[in-house]
Amino acid sequence: MRRVHENEQIRQLVDRARETVVNDRGDRLGDLLDNDLRHRLPNHPELARIIEGNGPPPLSPVEGALRDSLMARPRTLHSLLSQPEAVHILEDSVREVNERGADAILGEGRQRPLPTPFEGRQLEISNRVADEVGGSKSPDQPGFDEKALEEQKRRLQEGEQLSRDNPLINDYLDDLYNAADAHKDTLNNVLKDLANDPDDAKMRPGRKDRVRALDKIIIESGGNPSKLNDLLGGKVQFDSVADLYQALDRVQEVVARHGVEIVSIKDRLQNPQPSGYRDIRMTVRMPNGHIGELRLHLRSVDEVAAYEHSLYEVSRDLPNVAAEAAQRGERSADLSPEERALREAVNRRLITRFQAALDDALPPHLRSTHGEGGDAPEPHRRTAEPARAEQPQPARPEGAGRDEADPTRTTGHDPAKGEHEQPPA
Repeated sequence: MRRVHENEQIRQLVDRARETVVNDRGDRLGDLLDNDLRHRLPNHPELARIIEGNGPPPLSPVEGALRDSLMARPRTLHSLLSQPEAVHILEDSVREVNERGADAILGEGRQRPLPTPFEGRQLEISNRVADEVGGSKSPDQPGFDEKALEEQKRRLQEGEQLSRDNPLINDYLDDLYNAADAHKDTLNNVLKDLANDPDDAKMRPGRKDRVRALDKIIIESGGNPSKLNDLLGGKVQFDSVADLYQALDRVQEVVARHGVEIVSIKDRLQNPQPSGYRDIRMTVRMPNGHIGELRLHLRSVDEVAAYEHSLYEVSRDLPNVAAEAAQRGERSADLSPEERALREAVNRRLITRFQAALDDALPPHLRSTHGEGGDAPEPHRRTAEPARAEQPQPARPEGAGRDEADPTRTTGHDPAKGEHEQPPA
């Protein structure tokens, strides 16, 4: 560990990160990361060797790519080190790529999660609310000058991106943060009215990180900050699929009482994320016109998502960092086979964990282990659809999700965050 602390690149990373305040308490990212490196990283010697970067042995291609990405995104590194289970999954996945090779993993195709089994009126409720809302695409935030943005983009050189300190983008982003802050209490009251217990209503802790917000704006949304709709967000947790759909059944009535309107809905129990993550994600128009996010969650799924989100960030950052390096002429924007294989190896492990979490929220007769004695050893549990052959894809993120965050796709996620932007946990 002495070599980690003496590494000049790491020391500079920590010093730069001290400029970033990460929460309402005033904690600085650099101080948190310095603590991580001193007290958490020693518990993970394989990751420590990758972060230090100089061997021995020398880093493999997948290890080198992972290091480059983590060093470019110190907040992801902090998030990862805060979740020991995420580190174990990542280390296991790196080891698999090193031992089996990228071609073997990619040649098996992508694994897909099993569909959610429904009963009673659950699908009817979901489809009715979807019909009432009218669509799954969220409207843009109001008041942005898109003509001015297009004029600026026309002046860019070929392959050039808008600057992250662009005044048009950042001034509007400041306004979005303020508009979101103005109706935190309103959204919190909606959540409490939907919850079986007020403690199950949870707002996003603190403001969304500005670096992450600019990632989504610049890389995924073509520089248009009006596409950003998760600065204001909250969730309600439920213990069962049945309870979740009972809340969905009355969501229109509840939001209307608070002057809030649902403007889009995605039932991701009907259409799970590639990792197996599931929730119901709605965007809502607040009384001041700001577009926020309201989610209905399963508690057991959130227990996995608590550490899965760190891995989602790692997978999301790989194409984002590759695109930035390509802008500097340092590499291709396309992900390497090793990077794509790492994303797939991580995702396969998450599918298994999310399926077990879903089973916990289902009655016994609907669980994936039903008919196998209920406690089948993990290798024999049916947790995924047959794989499809993997095809190379360019590394540009889409602007749209966890939206939707397919950790195995090199074109990005759905913005969810909307993106599996993961839950505002």
